[in-house]
Amino acid sequence: MRELAVAAAPRPATKSAGELKWAVQRGGDSWLTGPVWFAIVRAMATSARGRSTWRRRFAALLGATLVALALGEGLVRAWGALRARPGPAEFLEYDPELGWRNRPGHDGRHATADFDVVVRFDAEGARCAEVGTPVPETPDGVLAVGDSMTFGWGVAAEQAFAARLGARLGLPVRNFGVSGFGPDQQLLLLRRLLARARPRLVVVLHQENDVVEVTQRWAYGRYKPAFELDGERLQLVGSPVPWSWLAEYSDLWRTVQKRAGAMHTQAIATPERARGRELVRHLYRAMAEACNTAGTNLVVVCADAGWLVESVALAGLRVCNLTKLLADLAASGPLTFGADPHWLPAVHGAVAAAIADQVLARQWLAAPAATTGR
Repeated sequence: MRELAVAAAPRPATKSAGELKWAVQRGGDSWLTGPVWFAIVRAMATSARGRSTWRRRFAALLGATLVALALGEGLVRAWGALRARPGPAEFLEYDPELGWRNRPGHDGRHATADFDVVVRFDAEGARCAEVGTPVPETPDGVLAVGDSMTFGWGVAAEQAFAARLGARLGLPVRNFGVSGFGPDQQLLLLRRLLARARPRLVVVLHQENDVVEVTQRWAYGRYKPAFELDGERLQLVGSPVPWSWLAEYSDLWRTVQKRAGAMHTQAIATPERARGRELVRHLYRAMAEACNTAGTNLVVVCADAGWLVESVALAGLRVCNLTKLLADLAASGPLTFGADPHWLPAVHGAVAAAIADQVLARQWLAAPAATTGR
């Protein structure tokens, strides 16, 4: 009867091992109920201790990880502050279509161990030499699109080859070179610009790293749009580009991603490189089509890219091959800064002269907009 009375009575809620132990003691007079309750209590207590231990370990690991990341971020920022060298993170901003763009109206400096230059952009993000440079209402000069080499990394705005090319041709120039841009982003930017203006000449500078960047959905720690080939058609993917808090505000994230991207560029497999080259060919053709529709001419400038020179020429596109020029210049002195792979001011000048000579000799300038009724 005692066992039945205990079994029939409502059991207290057992929230701890001590309370469960009390329940075992109360039912311990039964040769069957006691061992069963004891096994249940022991299993639950062991499970509770295991969960508590796992939670403590996870919390400790999470805390250590967060502390390490915060320390790493602090060290990267402190290193940048000690060097007092503002970089591209200050003059770039998020763009949902392009991934990033030049920050309109920016007025600051870009400094490394090799150079210290002023960086300014007008209200549309074109590089300019003076603060408050107005955006032309009907720009009909030279439009330059490209990456950091076109932008003029390490040189003043007036020293970049785009500005010098405009001076040689006697035309205004708008330099829309954006650090880190590949041909996919350049195509999207060019379409945007041609929707509201028709220059007499569009110049795009090819770099060999373009072959890798067009195969990626991220570059330099930031997300970017990309194109894939559907037969002979270019299919845009990854647009709109997701905004990343880390890409915008974390120096550590951008530094790690940039190093990872450099290693990926060096280790890219042959089939992937072949796919990148095919994408580049189609992207330049799409740029030429956009220029033809707008009534202007596209010139692709490149060096040490025989595969591109041949394929672009076969497609009927205008190409300016700088291979011999750069080889001659390299024989007489350095082309780039000491620790930075971007052109020195003198090289920008020589490149501008070579492009201008070909443009004038081959009559690549489109007729002025007023002549064509635009």
